[in-house]
Amino acid sequence: MDGPRDVPVPDRRVNRMTREQLRETTGVDVLPGVVSPAELHDSLRAHYPAELRGTETAAEVLVDVALGSDGEVERVAAVEPGPDTDVHMVRVVEGHVIQAPPVPEEHRPLFAAAARDALREVQFTPARRDGENVPFTLRMHVHFRPAWGAAPPAEHDSSDG
Repeated sequence: MDGPRDVPVPDRRVNRMTREQLRETTGVDVLPGVVSPAELHDSLRAHYPAELRGTETAAEVLVDVALGSDGEVERVAAVEPGPDTDVHMVRVVEGHVIQAPPVPEEHRPLFAAAARDALREVQFTPARRDGENVPFTLRMHVHFRPAWGAAPPAEHDSSDG
């Protein structure tokens, strides 16, 4: 498969967990979250791998983010796909799955490092159990957009008239 592919997806409702189900599944009453989505976006954009600028490569990295009880990032580790798993970027847009080609294997370490560096600069709300902040490891997908890989604009030479 060379280019993105558009596959229809049936409309499905998402069932939310009750507080009891969340506690039973995760051990916490409140999951952590990103304090500022704009801060996350800016950090990911700033850490797009320099070696890949100009390629406009899109990537998705699955990571485990270990958070302290204050919501500070303590550790970020990329989760490697299994031996029989291709890494694909998949999006659902207006009821259709948009699937991009897999990220080349040689680019995966670059994006994993970029995700680690970017997430270390982001503040999270802490997980909570019984009204207290607790440490938590959150598994999340980090998305690098193709436009972020566009070549940076040329520097303007101030000696030009």
